[in-house]
Amino acid sequence: MKTALLTGFEAFGSYTANATEVLVRSLDRTTVQNHAIRSLVFPATIFPPNSEDYGRQTVTSARELGASAIISLGMASEVKGIRIESRATNWVENSKYCQPGENRRRIDDSLPARMVLMIDLGKWDFSRLFEQLARRVIPFEPQISEDANNYCCNALMFRTLRALKQFRYSIPYIYLHVSCTRASIQSIPDFDERKTIISEQQLKDMVSIVLDSYR
Repeated sequence: MKTALLTGFEAFGSYTANATEVLVRSLDRTTVQNHAIRSLVFPATIFPPNSEDYGRQTVTSARELGASAIISLGMASEVKGIRIESRATNWVENSKYCQPGENRRRIDDSLPARMVLMIDLGKWDFSRLFEQLARRVIPFEPQISEDANNYCCNALMFRTLRALKQFRYSIPYIYLHVSCTRASIQSIPDFDERKTIISEQQLKDMVSIVLDSYR
């Protein structure tokens, strides 16, 4: 049986929970699309003291597991269902959510500010992925995003891509932003109801579809 590694984030800001943490913990050590699922959950802070590099941790875990694919997930309220990210930059800038000392600085001080790393999206069949999302009535954005918001999701993407390059490790890797669930916004009474809300079941179905879409 194949193995897939899923990553998510803990809650941040005013959110009651992070939909990605709930999702990957619920799927950990289950089987989806003939893949044994293993998961990692990271704090949403970007530079916590004495922390391991989350990107290196992701790649190291994938190698140890012999994983066939890595799926990383982040939650963002402006996303219209599911959004695929394509690039990460060596820069942090988010005045709303960054902790003191995190904002407006490089992720990796040894590399140029705003350096771009790209995900190899050629390892994924997006025609198949979008077709199945539409068939299951799971909302998604049909355009591939080039802006991962310069917060913890962008930082994890950048560090993971850097680690993949450093380890010379080739594996299908994808980063997906997802909408909030009802459970994640329970503590935000003034949440904008015009924004897309996604269900826990739709997120689980999405993981199955994504695992059926890599080459």
